[in-house]
Amino acid sequence: MSRKIDPKVKIIMNQAINEAKDHDDNKIKPEHVLLSMVLDNDNECTWALTLMDIDTFTLYDKISDFTRKNDLNPRTDYNSRKSLPFSDEMKLIIKNLDKHCDKLKDDIIDTTHLMLSILDSKLPLVVMLSEINITYNKFLKTVTNMDKFEHKNSAFSSEDG
Repeated sequence: MSRKIDPKVKIIMNQAINEAKDHDDNKIKPEHVLLSMVLDNDNECTWALTLMDIDTFTLYDKISDFTRKNDLNPRTDYNSRKSLPFSDEMKLIIKNLDKHCDKLKDDIIDTTHLMLSILDSKLPLVVMLSEINITYNKFLKTVTNMDKFEHKNSAFSSEDG
């Protein structure tokens, strides 16, 4: 990645370690990152989800239940470790962040790019999200409209000043 990363993304990625540990996982998976974004509830991704009429508290519970039911990895106690490695799926999602940043013509990677990269993957999590009306195209449309609204509002506020 050659872009700057929003500090909120770094906080969420660090929080994903705790989510992985809470789920007794030995790697940080996309589910843990998404759980961290939703739990944070004060980032571009959750703002977009709210605009999509998604209840983030219910979403957190659904993702958490999904993670517990669908994870076939052996459970191990990694709570004593300070850090955990990324899963192969999460590495691929991170690798694709620039592509989603380019698509939105953004300079800084934020939580919307992380969510788009997750939604663009071929994971069972994405199927579960689509069942509750969270798809790549719907999320992208919401983010694009949200971005236009922000630029429009900032233009009005600078005219008032």
